Amino acid sequence: MWIDVYTAVTTKAGRYVQGGGCASVGVAGLVQGGGFGSFSKRYGLAAASLLQVEIVTADGVVRTVNASREPDLFWALKGGGGGSFGVVTKVTLQTHDLPEHFGWAEFTVKASSREAYRRLVERLVDHYAENLFNPHWGEQLVFHEDEVHVSMVCQGLDDGRAKSVWAPFIDWIRASPSDFTFNDEPRIGAGPARRWWDLKANPGLVPDPRAGAATQHGWWRGDGDQASLFLHGYESQWLPATLLEPAQRGQLAGALMEAAQFQAVELHVNKGLAGAPAEVNEQARQCAMNPEVADAFALMIVAAGGPPPFAGPRSRRLT
Repeated sequence: MWIDVYTAVTTKAGRYVQGGGCASVGVAGLVQGGGFGSFSKRYGLAAASLLQVEIVTADGVVRTVNASREPDLFWALKGGGGGSFGVVTKVTLQTHDLPEHFGWAEFTVKASSREAYRRLVERLVDHYAENLFNPHWGEQLVFHEDEVHVSMVCQGLDDGRAKSVWAPFIDWIRASPSDFTFNDEPRIGAGPARRWWDLKANPGLVPDPRAGAATQHGWWRGDGDQASLFLHGYESQWLPATLLEPAQRGQLAGALMEAAQFQAVELHVNKGLAGAPAEVNEQARQCAMNPEVADAFALMIVAAGGPPPFAGPRSRRLT
C-alpha cells in the first residue's frame, strides 16, 4: 500500500514519490491506472514516474520492461489499466525532492439564501481561478444544497503563505454574517512535509486498530466512512481549463449551483493537470491515459453511497 512506500521514502528517507492520496491504495494498481495523488498538480501522474516494471505475462514469461526494452508494453502499463497486460511483481519509481512543507485548508460555509449561495459559488470559483489554480494546491471543493466545503492540501507553502492565500476569501465571508456562516472555524496551515504520513506525528491519521496491524498502517481521519462503502451511483466528467477563463466562470458557477440542489458535486482539482508545470503535462501525454487529463483543471464527481446493503450471509436470511 502507499502508506508503506510513503513511510520508507518520505518519513524515513526525506524524499517524495507520487502516489495515491488515500493511504490504503494499492501501489501497482494505482500506477497501472494512471494514478492521481493529492499533489498531482506538481508531480503529475504516478504512471509518469514509472521507470521499470517486472511483469509476468499470459504466456508465463517474466519480463523486465522499460522505455528501452519492450517500450510498447511499458507504455501500456503506464495507465492502461490494472492487471490488463499481466501480473506486475515489481515496480521501480522515480523519487523527487521533498518540499519543506505540506499544508491544508478545510472549512464549510453555509449560505442563508439562494441568492447568497449563488454569490458564494461565484466567489469561490473566482478565488480558485485567481489564487489556487497552480502547482501548489490540490484535492477537493464540494458543493451541496446551500453549502460549500473546502478540503484542500498544498505543497511548497509555509504556514504563513498558506493562510495568506485564503485570507481574502475568508475576510469576504466574515464581512457578510447575515449571508454566510462557517460551520466551524476554518483550519488552514502547513507543517513539515516529512511528517505528513507519520502516524506518530500527524493527528490527521488514524492508526489501524486491528490486532497485528503494521505500526505504520492507518488512514486519514476523514476517510473512515469509505470503509465498506456501497456506491449506488457514480458519474464523473473532466472539466476543461477554459471554464476558468473570466468569460466562462459565470457559466461554471451557475452549473455547479444548480447541480448542487440535487446532489453533492465534488471538484477534484488534483485530478486534472491543467495548471501544472509544462513538463508534468507533457509527461502525462506520454502515458496511456485520456489526453483530456492534461487539459482539465478538475475531475467533477457526482456519486451516492451508503453502508453495505446486506449485513452478511450468515446474519440475515433473504425471504
